[in-house]
Amino acid sequence: MDSHIKVPLTIVIFKTKTTTEYDESDFPVWCQLTSGQWQLGKVHSTSGEDARVMLSDGKVMTMSKGTILPANHNILEDIEDLVQLNFSKEPSVLHNLCCRYSQSKSYTKTGLVLLAMNLFKGAEVRGNELVAGCGKKPRVSPVIYYWAKYAFIDMMNDEVNQFVIISGESGAGKTETEKVMAKCLTNLGGGSALEEKL
Repeated sequence: MDSHIKVPLTIVIFKTKTTTEYDESDFPVWCQLTSGQWQLGKVHSTSGEDARVMLSDGKVMTMSKGTILPANHNILEDIEDLVQLNFSKEPSVLHNLCCRYSQSKSYTKTGLVLLAMNLFKGAEVRGNELVAGCGKKPRVSPVIYYWAKYAFIDMMNDEVNQFVIISGESGAGKTETEKVMAKCLTNLGGGSALEEKL
């Protein structure tokens, strides 16, 4: 392994059960409908391997306990870092992202990964405001220029090369994100002439 590359590593060990016990009534759960969509509901009662679930639209369905997933309570909506979710299965993650997106919050972290959805929709990144943001003290906020600043600070403090991986589908904003990162890093390095070229 190249000694000049610093790779931050987080190992998370989860103790999981193969089945979830739904002993509480009104326990929030995700139910996958025959259409494949997930719908939020609450466990009304249980009997053996079945659970009676009241869906958010008021319908009551009997489902196998194995086909429902535990959901996070309302206090865990609009979480900035998905690692903080108690239950991080597909429907919980999608629900959290939808909640944040509906509030024009384009950025969500999941540990060391930054997720950006329609990142130029809101007012979070604008011209010179971006450059001004790069010079501020880093804070825990999942915005592109803060992540650039963290990489820059680690590079300067540790004297070790850093890297940022930007990935996504075609048209997802990778090129624009790269431009923002490059402008921020150039500004932090004091290269205003190079920044003008970018």
